[in-house]
Parts: sequence; C-alpha cells; structure tokens
Amino acid sequence: MKNNHQLQVNNEATGISRLALFSMARPVTISMMFLTLVTFGLISSKLLPLESWPEIKLPFLIVVVPYDAGTPQEVERNITRPMEEALATIGDVVQMNSNSTTNSSNTFMLFDLDVDIDEKVMLVNEQIDLIRSDLPSDVRQIFIRKEQPGSEAMMQLRIIGDRDLEGAYDVLNQYLVKPVQRIPGVARVELQGIEPLEISINLDNDRMIRYGIGFNELQSKLSNLNFTIKSGSFFTADQAIRLSPKSQATDINDYRNLILNDNNVRLKDIATIEMLNGERDYARHLNRKYSVGLEIFKESTANLVDVGEQVLATINEISQTDQMSGIKLVFLNNQAEGVTNSLKDVVTAGVTGSLLSLIVLFVFLRTYP
Repeated sequence: MKNNHQLQVNNEATGISRLALFSMARPVTISMMFLTLVTFGLISSKLLPLESWPEIKLPFLIVVVPYDAGTPQEVERNITRPMEEALATIGDVVQMNSNSTTNSSNTFMLFDLDVDIDEKVMLVNEQIDLIRSDLPSDVRQIFIRKEQPGSEAMMQLRIIGDRDLEGAYDVLNQYLVKPVQRIPGVARVELQGIEPLEISINLDNDRMIRYGIGFNELQSKLSNLNFTIKSGSFFTADQAIRLSPKSQATDINDYRNLILNDNNVRLKDIATIEMLNGERDYARHLNRKYSVGLEIFKESTANLVDVGEQVLATINEISQTDQMSGIKLVFLNNQAEGVTNSLKDVVTAGVTGSLLSLIVLFVFLRTYP
C-alpha cells in the first residue's frame, strides 16, 4: 500500500514538472493563451449587467386599479369583487387577498414556486379583458406589477429649501421630474409629499335654494364636465365638493363662469371657488424641515451604473438653473453608487492578489546562484 501511494505521488510530481517544462519551453504559446483568457475576461466584464440584486422571478404579482371616484365601499363592490372572481379562476393560486381604498383597488396573488410568472401575467391580462366591460366606465388604467428584487427606486432624494415647497409642484414637475424622465433607461419619477393644485368648491346652501339648484343636479352637471368627481369628498352637512381637473387648469375664472342651467346661473353664484394644494395624508421631513420626496426608477433592462451617471449629470445641471434657486437636493440612497463602490473593491482585491502572487513567485521560485 505504501509503495502504491509513493508511486501515485511520483506520477503527480512528474505530471506537474512536465507542465512546467512545457510552459518554459514554449513561452510564446503560454503568453498568447494568457492574453486570450485576459481578453475574454475583459469582454465578459463589459457585457455583464450591473445590478444591485440578482434577477429572480418571485412567484407573486399585484393588480392595481387606480380609481379616484369612489368610497372604499364603492371600490370594493364595483371593482375589487369582480376582479377577485375573475382572477380566482387562474390555476396554481396559493393565496389571494385584496384591499380597497378611496384611490385604488389592490389585489395580491401568490402562486406555486415552480410557476412561470410571465405566463400568469398573460392569463391575468386575459381575465381582465373579459371583465373590463363590467368595471366602471371611468376606470382608465389597470397595472399588473411583478414584484422582484431590484424593483425599488434606484435613487431616493429629498428636496428642501428656503422657498415655499408646498406650492412648488408645477415648478418641480416641469423643471426636475420631466427632464429626468426623458433620460434613456429611466422608467418613472415620483414626487412624494406634494400634490398638484385642486379646485375647491364651497357651496352656499341658501344660494342653491334661491337659484333652484339641487345638490344631485349639481353633481350630475359637474360629472359631465372635464372633472374627475371624488364622491367621497361630497359633504351634505357643510356642502363642500373637492374636484381634481383632468386637464391643467389655466384660469380659475373658466370654472367660476360655468353655466349651470338655462337661466344663466353660474357656479360662482352659488359657491366660492378656489385653487388649493391637494389634500395628502402624509408628509416628509428632513432635519425637522418640510421636504419633498423624489424617487427615480429605472427600466428592468437598463444598465444601473450608466443610467445613474446620466441622472446625476442631469440633476447637477438642473440644480444650477434659476428655476431651482433656493431648492436643495439631498441624496438618501443611490444604488448605482453602491454598485460602483463594490466594483472598485473587487478590482482593488484583484490587483492586490495579483501583486502578492507575483511577490510570492519571485521570492520562492527565483534561481539562486
């Protein structure tokens, strides 16, 4: 047994020595092989997608139906329940739950682990098309979102400043959000903690009686105009209506002069009409000061680092404009920067390892006189 083991060791040593002799006898061949491997490595490093998370298809999705014209009870009855009944016919569903709010209907679906989630998205689209006619006519969009690592915002910023930010929605949307959205690879940009202007109509009950305008008649009249009516905002006690115009309001007098009946009764005759900041149930603060959140999302196929560099260059250019004077952008999270730092660490570790290997080879393999 000992002799066999010694023979095996000798054979291995002989094989290694032959490889070493072959390498030393043909330095050009070995050098070309080494350069070829290095070239393939460099090309592969350029083609490798740069992401903060690996691409994993998770077995669940969310169906979101934005709907700003109903109470939670109305949304549940008219949207959520028909949606659940249609989606329940899809196979491999492990769990499904929904919630209804004044702004949307949300349905969460969990499937078996081995399902093809892209195929399920197609089936969900088919079921939605079958019941689309049963949903309210003012449902405009239905979103099907596949949840996966890396779907969160690639950049998170806070906007602070000395000027009044609560009324700066139009400025931020025009000079910050839209230029960033036009960058190739950017999927969407969201402003958080600030709302666009809305029209507030405060009705005078005595005037409505005097001019013979009924509350239901007024609601029906406004519903036929260029508005989205939030029925949850109608209050019979103090007679208040909040409206969100479908298009940008350029002149509030156009609404004040709205004719309600054949007697030329105008809306301003029975109500006080104002342009106010939109209602919100949350706010963002930074260093105890009111701030606005800005989140930037990239397309799934875009290169994270390239898109991040373009976004940074655009934001730095926008920050120098007169429209953004008195406004400061503070970065909270930048995935592109994290990936870049990780790559630098990998390169540093590789270079350090190579230098140490050369030193070891030089010390232990050099020929002494």
